[in-house]
Amino acid sequence: MSRTPHVLVRLARPVAVALCLVLSTLVVGVAATAPASAAPDRCVSNAEFVKVKKGMTVPRVKQVVGFNGRFHQRLVVSQDYVIVKRRYRLCASRTKVAEIGYVSVQGGPYKVTRKVKVAR
Repeated sequence: MSRTPHVLVRLARPVAVALCLVLSTLVVGVAATAPASAAPDRCVSNAEFVKVKKGMTVPRVKQVVGFNGRFHQRLVVSQDYVIVKRRYRLCASRTKVAEIGYVSVQGGPYKVTRKVKVAR
């Protein structure tokens, strides 16, 4: 009876090693074949900044820029008027960020009202 577990361990170990080799090859193969554009570009180029226009909604800005940006400030001016500011890192600058201000009137969608480049 003591030989049965020993035989099972001897058979299971090569199978486990082979399985690990196959899985590691698959993981490396998937990482090697992933396109370079799969990594998110978390900055705004000058061309993207210019494309953002007043009146655009948050989802439309996300389409142009590629991400939502970082929440910076929320001001409730009145019950019907809310201002939200989001910041986006600029690709060309280490000291400035793009700040886009959105306004929601009477619970409607947030729309761009201003965009500026400011120091961090």
